[in-house]
Amino acid sequence: MKLNGTYVPVPDKSMTHRALIMSAMACGRSTIANPLTCFDCDSTIHALRLLGAEIDELDGRINVVSNGYKSFAVAPDIGNNPLVLPCGNSGTTARLIAGALAPRNINVKISGDDSLNLRPMTRIIEPLIKMGANIVSTEDNGRLPIEIRPSKMHNLQYSSEVPSAQVKSAFLLAALQTEGVSTYVEQIRSRDHTERMLPLYGVSVSSSGEKLVVNGPCDMRPADFLVPGDASAAATIIVAAHMFEESRLNVNDVGLNPTRTEFLSILQQWGAELEVNVTTDKSATEPIGCVRVLNEHKLTGGLIAGASSQRAIDELPLLAMLGLFTREPVEIRQAGELKYKESNRIHSTVFNLRAIGAEVAEFDDGLIVYPLFGKEPNINARLNNFNDHRIAMMNVILAKRFGLQMPRVNSLAVSYPNFVADLEKLII
Repeated sequence: MKLNGTYVPVPDKSMTHRALIMSAMACGRSTIANPLTCFDCDSTIHALRLLGAEIDELDGRINVVSNGYKSFAVAPDIGNNPLVLPCGNSGTTARLIAGALAPRNINVKISGDDSLNLRPMTRIIEPLIKMGANIVSTEDNGRLPIEIRPSKMHNLQYSSEVPSAQVKSAFLLAALQTEGVSTYVEQIRSRDHTERMLPLYGVSVSSSGEKLVVNGPCDMRPADFLVPGDASAAATIIVAAHMFEESRLNVNDVGLNPTRTEFLSILQQWGAELEVNVTTDKSATEPIGCVRVLNEHKLTGGLIAGASSQRAIDELPLLAMLGLFTREPVEIRQAGELKYKESNRIHSTVFNLRAIGAEVAEFDDGLIVYPLFGKEPNINARLNNFNDHRIAMMNVILAKRFGLQMPRVNSLAVSYPNFVADLEKLII
């Protein structure tokens, strides 16, 4: 078997979330072209509707009509009780909306499903409280549910110890509503979609090195935004192509934001033959382009650590899986952030690779995967998705490559409901 043909990834989930939230914060009518349709984005839409935004979905577009963030209010019929905003499994929804609502002087409660309620929220609560927000973890454990209560917020200079685009985004969405200059500093640059998109909505964000500056309060204007293909979805198919010999693949209309393409750099360092071309104008909010994949030889493998681990955090389980076929072991370190995703992705990855008979070492901050070198896999392996959509995609690839029983794929609805069908179209 091999992968052959042209693949267009699903729309980018991170940018769909951000476009929805920014459009609801803007005063007027915004249009989002090519948005992602999935459970996670539905959670954002539902929460924004509860806050008063009018959102219509039609013919591959979403129209958002809003009176702006100043109009966000709690319905009078709930009295003194907080407005409950259920976020499902979407950490992006919970964390970004917390930042958008913290300065609004209203009482809301943000909750999630059982999985999301286990993920840490302290990282966004801390900087918002330092800005004057009144936020309480109702279980007093730094996790959801959290309640945001009326407060008077102020500007802040904040230095983040954890590279997190969600923390940065929550900070910026709050800072643009507060009086004065706020500064956000990160040691390792995280995804920069928020600071790229905010100027489109009328918010000036200046940058110098790893420092971002917003001078608030800012009025947000409506905008039209085209969502590129999801780089992480493309990574899944590109990595799969390197597990099926003699694969030839063209990936079109994919987002090529430099803060999302570390996995391509890693593959090229390992010897992958990739042709990467940006096709949009340099003035575009987000670069979009194509990637051509030729799999004609084994990749070397090697160490992924430090800033590289942080920049490729969502793709690390895929790169670990690729270690089954490289010439050298794949070692991933300084990636402890993986433990706080939809599942503990270090353990989830190790569990499934061991299930098929691979030799894998597990550490608190990463793992080592040793090549199979012709060793026959355990065809009776029972793979476990751990209710994690990215682990589910990894397991589908393992099942197709080794002829294993197809794992349950319920969790794919969170981000990529048609993943199995799209992969099967490419397998010949």
